[in-house]
Amino acid sequence: MQDLKSRWSIPKGHIESGETPEKTALREVAEETNLTDLKIISKLDKIHFFYRMNGKLIFMMNFIYLIESTNFNDILQTEEDAPWITDVKWFKAEEAYDILEYKATKVILREAINKIKKLYDL
Repeated sequence: MQDLKSRWSIPKGHIESGETPEKTALREVAEETNLTDLKIISKLDKIHFFYRMNGKLIFMMNFIYLIESTNFNDILQTEEDAPWITDVKWFKAEEAYDILEYKATKVILREAINKIKKLYDL
């Protein structure tokens, strides 16, 4: 997904009351991409970072999962009430790696690519 500053990243969001990190990951991917029939393949890692909102420094921790959609479609779209997302697109793995903005996300994508290669004997 691409944000308002034209940075490409991965779906993420806040854990809602009563949710596990896994349920949050599935919900956020569905909401931010329109993909359905999602299944977690494995937990990859977590990313810690800080950002500013309304003059306050906020600490964020994202749990990152390798997720498969068993109902693959090419029609990616994001929820209408997510104005911070300007675009969602499919990319080949190496192209995605090259355009990702954040170093920590690149490291995790590399791990995901290696897991996929092992899982599917590529």
